[in-house]
Amino acid sequence: MLLASVVQTATGMGFGLLAGPLVLLVQPALVPGPLLVGTLAALLPVVWRERAALELTAMRGAVLASVPGVVAGLLLLQVIDGRMLGITVALVVLLACGASLAGVRLPGGRRALAVAGFASGTLSTVAATPGPPLVVTYRAPTPAAQRANLSVFFVGTTLLSLGVLLAGGELTGGGLAAGAGLVPFVLVGFLLAGPLRRRLALPVMRRAALVLCLLSGAALLVRSLAG
Repeated sequence: MLLASVVQTATGMGFGLLAGPLVLLVQPALVPGPLLVGTLAALLPVVWRERAALELTAMRGAVLASVPGVVAGLLLLQVIDGRMLGITVALVVLLACGASLAGVRLPGGRRALAVAGFASGTLSTVAATPGPPLVVTYRAPTPAAQRANLSVFFVGTTLLSLGVLLAGGELTGGGLAAGAGLVPFVLVGFLLAGPLRRRLALPVMRRAALVLCLLSGAALLVRSLAG
């Protein structure tokens, strides 16, 4: 959680990509509900710090499209088993990170962002991993705008997913308490990321984060297939 928080704070992406596979490896019961609580704790400080770079209209279509995606995720969560969940998360992470490292970019624009928003909403509810669709579609004008706009989008999908999971009975008070236990590690990661942000170039940090995500996704895939 601490490492994922450092990556998210520094680059504006990567919390779910890194934390999702790792948490599924060591403590599957924390996915998706409790991990979403930790995700929210990682995102809110970034949104506040980068608020000057926010462009709310840029993500409006993606946020609106994420609403039906979140509902679709709840329906999917009710029929998918733990092994298949692990395989799904691992494949999504591997494809997204591999595409990013290879420089693959999908066409931008409102329609592409809307499709990405729907997919992100689904992945957020199913596995607390909303990032992959936005990683290959969203183009930010500056690093600060990337961190701000992606983080505010993920705040929206995380809140929607938490609400839907609570309403659907997939998340209980015990799950919320377990998620609260992750928050201190997330906040420490936020504090540690400050010096790294100032010393390392964003492309370097982004590539390093993607490599870590690839490794965690590969480990999860191997374990899920063997399980």
